[in-house]
Amino acid sequence: MVTASRNTTGGDYSTRVVDTGGGVYRLQMKAAGSSTWTTMEQEGSFATGPDGTPVEGLLLRTGTLAAGDVGTTGTMTVKVGVAQQMKDATAAFTEFSSEGLIFNQYKSIESRDKELQIQISDLSERLAKKQDDLKIKFANLEVLLSKLNAQQQYLSGQLAGLSANWKK
Repeated sequence: MVTASRNTTGGDYSTRVVDTGGGVYRLQMKAAGSSTWTTMEQEGSFATGPDGTPVEGLLLRTGTLAAGDVGTTGTMTVKVGVAQQMKDATAAFTEFSSEGLIFNQYKSIESRDKELQIQISDLSERLAKKQDDLKIKFANLEVLLSKLNAQQQYLSGQLAGLSANWKK
């Protein structure tokens, strides 16, 4: 055995080599107490357990299977080791698991960050519009103040003229 995954079911298995037709030879495995043989996927010198089966994720070094191997049978005990058990136990917490706590927390922070970026963008737009409105109001007040100053000077001149004419 080379490796197993958290989806691999440990236990005793019967093994056999079969000809699947066309000169293609495959390893088959059957869990103890089961009547169903699972045909492993063969790639070069390695056989892997197909998804949805008790041997899912199991990777075995088989060597090259040939016609002379057909009918060969055996037994195998699959045990999930301590390292694999630790990996499986911590997978729920690591970001490498799409269902893990760290991954979910990261996604939550990422989502909140996007929301805050949108709020910042909206507030920046509103602030720029408010700034433009205040600049326009300020400019209008400057014009109005200038007119009022001109009117004050005119009225001061008129009052000074009336006062001068009044004393005569």
